[in-house]
Order: sequence, then structure tokens, then C-alpha cells
Amino acid sequence: MPAGGSCCNRLKSLINLFLAGVDILTRLREQRKLC
Repeated sequence: MPAGGSCCNRLKSLINLFLAGVDILTRLREQRKLC
């Protein structure tokens, strides 16, 4: 397994974490609007 592959996997997991965080933030904003 080349170093480039592990780096790519790390980048993918970071992007997934970022997207999950953005999703949670948008949900919280929507809940605040409803309240």
C-alpha cells in the first residue's frame, strides 16, 4: 500500500467529517428557526 493511498483515505475521511459537521450545523439552525 503506497503512502499516497493512505493519504487519499485520510483526506476522504476528513471530508466526510466536515460534511457531517456542516449537516449537523444546518439541522441546528433549522431547529432554531422552528422554535
